[in-house]
Amino acid sequence: MTVQNIINEVNSIQIKKKAIKEAITAKGVTSEGKLSKFADEINKITTKEPDWYIVNKFRYENGNEALYVRTSDKNAIRANKYQMVEIGGGVTKDNDIRGHFNYGYNNDIGITNGTYFPRETAYRSFTTKDSSNVVFNGHNDNLKLRLRNGKEIVFNDVNAYNWLKGYRNQPLADYNTLYLKSDGFSERIPKNLSDFLAPTNKSTTLKVGTFGETPILLIDSSIMLQAMNLREMSKIGFISYSDKTVDTISLAPVYYANNEIYAPFYDDKERYYGNLSPGNYVHLFKNYMLFIVFISVNYVIDNNGQQHKNIEVCIYKITERDGSRIDVNKIDNKPFELYLTFSQQAQQQLQQASDIKAFRKQVLAANGTPEA
Repeated sequence: MTVQNIINEVNSIQIKKKAIKEAITAKGVTSEGKLSKFADEINKITTKEPDWYIVNKFRYENGNEALYVRTSDKNAIRANKYQMVEIGGGVTKDNDIRGHFNYGYNNDIGITNGTYFPRETAYRSFTTKDSSNVVFNGHNDNLKLRLRNGKEIVFNDVNAYNWLKGYRNQPLADYNTLYLKSDGFSERIPKNLSDFLAPTNKSTTLKVGTFGETPILLIDSSIMLQAMNLREMSKIGFISYSDKTVDTISLAPVYYANNEIYAPFYDDKERYYGNLSPGNYVHLFKNYMLFIVFISVNYVIDNNGQQHKNIEVCIYKITERDGSRIDVNKIDNKPFELYLTFSQQAQQQLQQASDIKAFRKQVLAANGTPEA
């Protein structure tokens, strides 16, 4: 072996040693950089993934705006919570808002299937109090969490990806409801889509895989949070057909399954919805059944304060009240209305209604609209 070969070999060892040290350090293990210690240091490496944090806005049924924080960090609930307020010349001060937050985690552990995560991921969540109205707008559009280890997690532009409808105190026709209208389906996608309760909220079109140009609507983030639960929702709305019949409907969650028409919506979230601006959306599609797709384009902040785009998708079958299929032939090239309510008060009225046509009239009256 030549001298140069020996030098090259030594250099190679040093390079590999440095790479191993950097890899160990990245996993949060302090390394002395000694080859004799590498085995012990490697044994300290944990498979735990970095903690992460997501913020969503929603509205309580009393009208108060609220924050919903999702995280993998079991200690995040103990963080100090601030709203940074600009006081002039680019200078800000931290207003302590921890008193506006509940003191414990919500009871349920949630699951997200977002693009940031390599697999379905569990999270804890905590919220602001329903008695508090924490408004995020203008120079106050942020949330800062100061963790016990001194790290700060900052969410800027909270409103940019959390649109809330105005509050009218009309549970049947308010922020927590969708009243979708369409001129009917042309094959697998509707010709158009609008929200009767938010006429200024115009749909856009998005090329959704092999489905082609699909009308898609921005929705209140309060609705998205409830859709994320991906659970059975019985008697949650109605569908009104062009022949003047009106049927009560339920929602059945659709989970990932191989070779199903809806599998690509979960597998190819980035390709399908990567061009959407931050926010929460809904669209419809059908084959032999009718489906509704909820999409959230949000951001994850990791425990190093880095921001990552995250797309979450939740799909439901729209069924008759008893879970049977609706007659999709009645919406082929024929106008229809689809009403969904996520308000507990409105759901209770709907489930107690003996005449679904009369309930539809109540919804129209609550919206100040003559019967159509």
